[in-house]
Amino acid sequence: MVKNYLFLRKNLFLGFLIMSITTWTITIALPYLSGKYMDNLLKIKSLDIVYTFTIIMVAVLIFDVVLGFLKSLLVTKLSCLTAFDLNYKILEHVKKLPVNYFNGKNTAYLTQRINSDANVVTGFVIENMIALATNILTFLIAAVYMLTVNKVLACFLFLIIPIYVAVYKLFKNILYKRGYENREKLNEFLER
Repeated sequence: MVKNYLFLRKNLFLGFLIMSITTWTITIALPYLSGKYMDNLLKIKSLDIVYTFTIIMVAVLIFDVVLGFLKSLLVTKLSCLTAFDLNYKILEHVKKLPVNYFNGKNTAYLTQRINSDANVVTGFVIENMIALATNILTFLIAAVYMLTVNKVLACFLFLIIPIYVAVYKLFKNILYKRGYENREKLNEFLER
């Protein structure tokens, strides 16, 4: 459902996607650039190379900061507009409910709950659509790099992944329950 409202703002989402992939690429490339920079500092054959790398590093870091700022503005706007559309649609549905449905119900709590849930779901979907793609790419790049550096260590680390998944599955219900209780308490607090 959120996806439908999100794609009403295709241009904003596309801009956010492009900025996210660009900042992810910079994050992945920065250790490599830093390593090359340090190598050139240690070798110091010519100061021109050091100056060139310094200018490149400063330019990349400034670009990353500016892009990160613009990305956060864009995701805030996208989240707010999408959450507003979702809230509006839900409240339109609530207005069609019979009046006796609301007898004995705290309407302030219901309204706050709708608003809170719409904001949480919208933020979750937007952030996790991008995070899923970048995490998969990061895992693949890290896996290829680890396999090229040390195959035994890479295989050992890959064997730990099922243990991590098992531990997560073991505690998943407890984490969900605690998170749900926390949200309910927060909604009750905001209701006052």
